[in-house]
Amino acid sequence: MILGRQRFVETNRAEYPADTQPRRDLPALKALQVKPQAFHIEAMVDRIVADDDKFARNLKIYLIRECNGTSLKAIGERSGLGESGVSQVSRRLDKRKAEDAALRQVMAKIDRAIQNKECRPRRSSRK
Repeated sequence: MILGRQRFVETNRAEYPADTQPRRDLPALKALQVKPQAFHIEAMVDRIVADDDKFARNLKIYLIRECNGTSLKAIGERSGLGESGVSQVSRRLDKRKAEDAALRQVMAKIDRAIQNKECRPRRSSRK
């Protein structure tokens, strides 16, 4: 959590962009990073993986957990699974990613879309 007005937070985000490496002297730097929102990740997955509903659901769960840091409980409520189900889907997909080049390509394509801010939340214009 960063305390201060929106303008202060945005100024510091500009000074320390999201791709800045973690620094021991600035532990709160991680809080300044803009993380993609769950509904943006879901929309991107739906756009890229349109033909397999179960795979798309599992990919959404994994990416929301990895990119956004949302809790297992919140992801479970969103996807209709329990916390252990979300954890299991994430673990299995992570293992499959290590073995499956096609999956890595799909995930890289989605990651590039996220990095290019195609699915990033819009910043508030209020100051």
